Order: sequence, then C-alpha cells, then structure tokens
Amino acid sequence: MKIFSCYTRTHQRFLDQHFKPSIPKGMRLVLKRFPQVTASGSFAEEGAAKTFAKKVELVIEACRTECVPFVYSDCDVRFYGPIEQDLLAQLGDNDIAFQDDGEGGACAGFFIVKPSPTMHQLFRDVLARARGVRSDQEAMNEILEHSGIRWTMLSRRYYSVGQEGHHWTPGMEVHPPRDILVHHANWTVGVENKLALLRLVRKAPKARKGEAPTTLAPHMIERHPLGATGAAIQLLEQERQKQKASHGGLPLALVLQFWKGDKKEALGLARLLADIEPAWRDDVVLVFSRQSNCPMDRDVMETQQYCGEKFPVSEFEAPVPENIKYPYAAYLQWSSTVEWLSKAYHSGQLPCGDVFMFESDGAPMSSNWINRIKQAHELTLSREKWVTGPYVSSNPPHVNGSFVMNLAFWENNPSLHKCPPDKTWDIFHARVLSAAASPSTVIASYYGMQNMSASVWWSFSTITAWLTSVKDGLHQYWARKNLVR
Repeated sequence: MKIFSCYTRTHQRFLDQHFKPSIPKGMRLVLKRFPQVTASGSFAEEGAAKTFAKKVELVIEACRTECVPFVYSDCDVRFYGPIEQDLLAQLGDNDIAFQDDGEGGACAGFFIVKPSPTMHQLFRDVLARARGVRSDQEAMNEILEHSGIRWTMLSRRYYSVGQEGHHWTPGMEVHPPRDILVHHANWTVGVENKLALLRLVRKAPKARKGEAPTTLAPHMIERHPLGATGAAIQLLEQERQKQKASHGGLPLALVLQFWKGDKKEALGLARLLADIEPAWRDDVVLVFSRQSNCPMDRDVMETQQYCGEKFPVSEFEAPVPENIKYPYAAYLQWSSTVEWLSKAYHSGQLPCGDVFMFESDGAPMSSNWINRIKQAHELTLSREKWVTGPYVSSNPPHVNGSFVMNLAFWENNPSLHKCPPDKTWDIFHARVLSAAASPSTVIASYYGMQNMSASVWWSFSTITAWLTSVKDGLHQYWARKNLVR
C-alpha cells in the first residue's frame, strides 16, 4: 500500500525524526516537497492556504492515477505498528475513512481512500471550496455533511489529542490508547510544539504497555472482584509502576554484544549490572546479543535467568559465520543486531527506540549509571542529534562504538549498512557518526587501559557513568567492589 505525503522546509524534522523511521514495513512512501510559503510552518500563518491547496492537488492526482486504496498522511505523524490490514478492514465498503479529529470532525491530514471518479470529484470540490474557508479540512467537512459519499471515522487507535477535546501546550499530559497505531501531532501550534508532542506520546507508557487502571491497597484483596490472586497480581504491577515512575526518562535497550572468546567476561558483566540494581526496573530491557559461533549453553541461560530478576531480558543470535574474523565479525554482529532491534521496535516486540550498545570491556562507574546515560541521551535528542558517545581524538577522530543511539539513525543512514571487511566499522563510519553525535563524558573510552587504581576509578566516576575499552577487567573489579550492596 502507498502512503502519499508532502512537506516543506520547516517540516523536514518531522520526516527525519518521526515519520520516515516509523513507516510500517511493506508500505511505500510517495513524498512531495513543496516550496516554503509561510514564515515558520504554523497552521494559521499567511500562506498556509497555498500549502493546503498543493496537498489537495497531490491527492487529486493520486485519485486519478491509482487503482487500489492508498493513504494520505501529513508528515507530523508517527506510526506505532502495522496498519495496512487494519485500515482496509475499517474502510470496508466505504469510499474513504478519516482519522477522528474530535471537534474538528473528519481529519484531512490522515485518511485511506478508494480511488474512483467519485473521490476524484470530491477532492476537486474541496480544492474549490477551500479558497473560501480557512483550511481544506473545513471544506472537506462541509462537503461531507451534505454529500451522499460513503465515509467513516477510523478508530481511536489513530490518535490525536483533539480526541480529548482540547489543544495541547507543553506541560499538559497525554493519554494515548494502549494499542495505538498512529499518532498525528495536530491540535497544537508551531513546529517546536508538534515535535515536543510527538516525543511525549512516544514516551507515554500506554503507547507500549499500558498501566494499572486502578490503585489497590493490600486490605482490598479479599473483596476485589478479580479475586485474591488477580488482585495480588495487580498489586505487584502497581508496585512495579511506582518503581518505574521513580526512574523516569525514555525506555532504553541495554545491548550486551559478545562472542565465544569473551563470553565469560560478558556474562560476568551482565550479572554485575543485575547486582547493582536494588530492585526490579522495566524502563530498560537487557538484550544479550551473542554471535552464532557462541552456543546457547547452560551458562548463558542461567545468566539470563539471573538478570531476569532485575530487568526484562531479550536475546538475539547474530549470524556471524565461523570463518569471519575481526574486524568484519564485529561489524556483522553490530549491524545485524541493530537491524533486529529496529524491526523488534516497530513490530512492538521491544518498547525501546533508543539503544545502548556495549561489550564486555566496559563497566558502570556509578550505581545510577543507567539514569545518567538516559539523561545525557535525552539531552542529545533535544539537540536534534541521534548518538551519545565518547569522542576519541585518534586518527581519524571518531565516536567509539560503545554509544547510545536512536534507531532512526540506523534507519535513515543506509551507508551504515555496509562496511569493508578489513575496516573497523566505527572508524570507517567516523564522519557519519561524528555528524550525528553529541559527544558526552557520560561514556568514556580509554583504549587499552590497564592497572587502574582505586583513586583513578573514583576520579573517573565523578564525571563518567560508563567506562569502556579497558582490557584487564579491573574496571569491573572496582565496580563490583564499590557499587554492589
């Protein structure tokens, strides 16, 4: 199925940060860029009507040339799951199905349409009438009210805050449905507000897993309609939500990469991370990424079970043939893992659109290392960068491969999907990584460091949450000695 969309210069960030990275697999984007005719891209500015007209002309042409149903979507949209079959089911025998825009009626910024002479004429009528009203949406709703066109509203899985009956300004809460499929960032004014709203909905717990619907007290268990067992489960979930709320910040995948040569050190690091945490936390997922030359044996399984007492745990086997050696083996593992993470995120298997990739030569430097890394990466995202990592001033200067990144960085940069077999991947891609990165001392790289003393460890820990590229294991020794209670 095709998705038609359009944009101007001020809306490029919607495309790069939200729209294009989240388009469901198998859907084809048809994108048109129009000249910028407004000052800042806001809805009510002078010149906006010209952009509306260009958009309607795009749909008119699609109704003329297409033979099967297609979607039109504004670019201030983020997708949260596969939509093609759901849209076709909701369209049914109708000619067109619109996002429900609350008091705004049928939304002209997201709909699925069956192309036909009737639909071609509908949008020609909208174009003609829009010259006399403020927007194409007003024109559309005026025409639909008195037409014989078969149309319907999509379910509220296609979400906007307008469905809650108000405009949104920064600081207000949002309440997306648990099974959200699409979020359209309308009902707020200005590009910056729209970007903030897209980020807020993306972080909302209900956009991925939902929250406990009620608050229980232990003495309520016996008379709870769910029964004692059901109520006890809900109490446990309630307690986990409290713990999760205390952590805050974006969901983050902690991705430990290892192979048969460093399996022992990697599994020791995983247990260390679990031992540091005093209680369960589900704002992160610990992912074990092992090369295919490293079998799933008892040691790996028992370590995953051990860590599962503190984090949700996931596992990926990176397809690296036995005859492939370093440095290409490292790149194949990294790239295949990131591709799997991207697919798992967009399919809803994992709730994390941001990932911290690390290996067994790293270790935390403080007990709150996860929160520190998340806070630094949120600052990176607010600066419209994708990568938070240590900047290494060697030749050439580059960002070390133990870094945090938003998965859109991988999805939007096809050059990352290849690397020569004889090149170290983070050095080969140094320019792309550096351009996308916000270097931070929260992760530090001291390649080949050995014989670290306690005074050096404490000195690093004041400015660094994670130390990488230490080759004698002393950083893990000091972390276990000082951070595990």
